[in-house]
Amino acid sequence: MRGLIIGGMLTCVTLGAAAADGSIFGTHRTKFQPVQIGGVLQGCEITFVTVIADHVYLKGNHVAVNGSVLLQGNEAGGLALILRVGLMDITLGAQFERPEFAYLQTANFSTAEANHQSFDGEEGYKLFVYNALDTSIANALGELVSAGNVSIGYNRKIGGRDVLVPLDLMVVDSEYTTDQKVLRKRSPDTMLGFLDCTEKVMNRTLEKLK
Repeated sequence: MRGLIIGGMLTCVTLGAAAADGSIFGTHRTKFQPVQIGGVLQGCEITFVTVIADHVYLKGNHVAVNGSVLLQGNEAGGLALILRVGLMDITLGAQFERPEFAYLQTANFSTAEANHQSFDGEEGYKLFVYNALDTSIANALGELVSAGNVSIGYNRKIGGRDVLVPLDLMVVDSEYTTDQKVLRKRSPDTMLGFLDCTEKVMNRTLEKLK
């Protein structure tokens, strides 16, 4: 299975390298980083920045969606998936704002209706915390890892329409030209790092549950 996932990632990189995409809309960067506590691997995190035109709440203003997806274990054998999201209206040059609600959505799964807790993070950000051992969350996480892309859904008020923001985890960085085009660098580095890390964290968690 791991070999199929890696092969698919490399194919995507090859195809993506031939495609020119200078639009501001879309993913600007993703980065994997392991989370260690006392020298022991406890979690796996992907940070991201992506941009969309928000026609639902801001009349098409450009919005940067910044945050992270974190798989976090603990010494008691628990495993949490934490989505952190902040929204910035870059058309107005505003500060980051918290969404009312946010979730992950893959082609076949979503965290939108899963049990969760939400907390205010640092200014302008909100955290959504799920039990990663729940079937719906594990399915969404598995498809995120295998597909290499996911959408961030958010709304700005209770009962408000959702905005779906595509996130391409194969985009690791971007350069910006003088004529305001975005040149995206594609690589499997983010996904390979996250895949390897999640295997280790999950195996460690399962060992504690035996």
